[in-house]
Amino acid sequence: MPGLRRTGIVFAGLVICAAVAAAALALVRREDRPDETGPRAVIVDQLSSAIPNSGLIDEATSLLEGAGYEVDYVPGEQVTVDFYRHLPDGRYDVVLLRSHVARENVNGAWGAATLFTSEPVDASIKERGLPLDLLGIVTNTYEPGKRYVGVRPTFIEQALAGYLDDATIILMGCDGMLDDALALAFIARGAKEFISWDYPVTPEHNDVAASRLLRNLLLDRDPVKIAVADTMAEVGADPAFGARLRSYP
Repeated sequence: MPGLRRTGIVFAGLVICAAVAAAALALVRREDRPDETGPRAVIVDQLSSAIPNSGLIDEATSLLEGAGYEVDYVPGEQVTVDFYRHLPDGRYDVVLLRSHVARENVNGAWGAATLFTSEPVDASIKERGLPLDLLGIVTNTYEPGKRYVGVRPTFIEQALAGYLDDATIILMGCDGMLDDALALAFIARGAKEFISWDYPVTPEHNDVAASRLLRNLLLDRDPVKIAVADTMAEVGADPAFGARLRSYP
């Protein structure tokens, strides 16, 4: 599969940002926000058109709001390169991204994970004022013949307009933790922790695990590493591909 062709073929991906609590809570809530009333979360649903899952979105929203978070929702058509660039502007404690992920094949070797946007590939990819090695061209089997712009780990590390201020990124997408490149990129931009699957995952298993992980974090108030371990104990590895959740560091 040459180029950025191995996408989230069996993935209804989910990304959540969370942070370990210092004491009672599992998610850190920054104290240095005098201009804000409380913790904030965003649900970024890049898959809202191709693979909608309103039940999961509703559950995630309810769990976050129940834990005291102000929640924003971003539908797929708004998930663009510029959205990713300005993600730090929201000063989110929790960022939940439901998104495809692709992995580049270079000379027969799989490279770093690339996050999908919903921007179709066109001539404007060369007119963004960004080095082209920060972006990729990605495809997925749910939309045959369509090509989208993807953002690589180098984009996260070099092109974000600001820092993520101790957020924990949980990318529940195919291969997000097959290596540490994407995790290291987010942490370089100020994230605290990163969670993802270490191999492809089916949509059904991903959704079950996402629900359990959120409950472990927000209801049981588990620290991230414990929440990941408990989730895997409860739902197991993906039955088709053997993917398991991992956290970094």
